[in-house]
Amino acid sequence: MDQIVKQQSFRIAIIAAVITASLYFYMYATSDYLNSTFSLLFYTIPGIAGVIAQLVSKFKLAGTISFKQAVMAYVIVIVAVFIAEALSAYSIMNHLDPNGKTVLLEAWDKVYNSQANELATESMFKKPTFSAGEYVQGIFTKTIIYTVFGLISGLIISKANPPKA
Repeated sequence: MDQIVKQQSFRIAIIAAVITASLYFYMYATSDYLNSTFSLLFYTIPGIAGVIAQLVSKFKLAGTISFKQAVMAYVIVIVAVFIAEALSAYSIMNHLDPNGKTVLLEAWDKVYNSQANELATESMFKKPTFSAGEYVQGIFTKTIIYTVFGLISGLIISKANPPKA
């Protein structure tokens, strides 16, 4: 049964990862690094794809999925999406368009300067360097944060279906 969940999750993970990477490369092609629509999509695609993986797995298992299987389906998808996102962004910012860093850093400076006050020091707001280490750290951080949502949706989705009369 876990094989079915893994198989379905990997299929959905590949689709979601390709969509995410494609959006990054479209953003690069159009030099539209500050488009809020892209940001919204980058935040929502992993969660939505993870829930879809849970639902598809439940359907393939005839309406019965354990909590462990539901969480596994979700985590497989989000990790694949975050890896694709990190690889795409790293490739663009460090190899294809290093000038894109300047655009993002200028936007970061505007946000930092508008939110800075006497209580906030610069050490609280670390300026991004777009290094491989930052992207790896981002994968782990986002995985932990998004897994909370996967646990919640896993609890809801893994509930047994009511008996049919």
